[in-house]
Amino acid sequence: MNKITSIILTLLTVGCANYSNNQAESNSIDKQELKNEITIDSVIVEEKELKDICFVIYKSTFPKIKGLLDKNFENQLNDIFSKNFNSYIDNAEKEYGGGCLDTENTDEDRMQNIPAAASSSFEVLTKNDSIISVVQLMIADVGHGGNAWTPSSISLTADVKNKIIYGNKEFKIDRNKTDHLNTKIKTYFDKLFPDQKKSNGIDYPLIKTSDDINKLSFGLRNDSLVLIIQAYPTTHSSYTTYIIPIDQVKQ
Repeated sequence: MNKITSIILTLLTVGCANYSNNQAESNSIDKQELKNEITIDSVIVEEKELKDICFVIYKSTFPKIKGLLDKNFENQLNDIFSKNFNSYIDNAEKEYGGGCLDTENTDEDRMQNIPAAASSSFEVLTKNDSIISVVQLMIADVGHGGNAWTPSSISLTADVKNKIIYGNKEFKIDRNKTDHLNTKIKTYFDKLFPDQKKSNGIDYPLIKTSDDINKLSFGLRNDSLVLIIQAYPTTHSSYTTYIIPIDQVKQ
């Protein structure tokens, strides 16, 4: 082998080695970058008056996820959020809507012509590259001179890496731990309403039977399992959705 051939072979060997190393490094970087970069935006629904049924949809929001690697799963989650909102508004219109009067000749007429209404918002409990947990918060006003409202909520927790939507199985809810849940509920409301606690004035939303656990809504807030529940613990103004810490969990 002459000297020139030897030099060429040496350069080719070094070049191949560098290429191989660069490819390995590139693949390693690609693997590191292949993670969910999640954002949760607000879909804004502007206020809308439905005069034919004397009903108003107040300015509302519901969540929209972006940044999942699996776009099909991303679309599935966003469809759930959208359907939750639309279904709630449709049901509120049917339940609380009603025709307004043609005239407002009396105070009673004017009260009757105050439209019923509904609105929606949401709270992000957890958002990282593997878990999201969101609760959609809804409320409906009866209108027509009434002073009542009804809160409700729908929660969604998902393992976005493994494409799993949580149920009681994933939350590892023990149906036999009603006493444990009730202790957490009582402690939460005792701290929230200390004056009413002294006078025994708290109506605790306690779990009555193990079967009721299947109807409960849970979420994950950071490293804690939370119970999401509607309650009317004290005065009329206290009627709303509460997010109650239960236990720490290992994700």
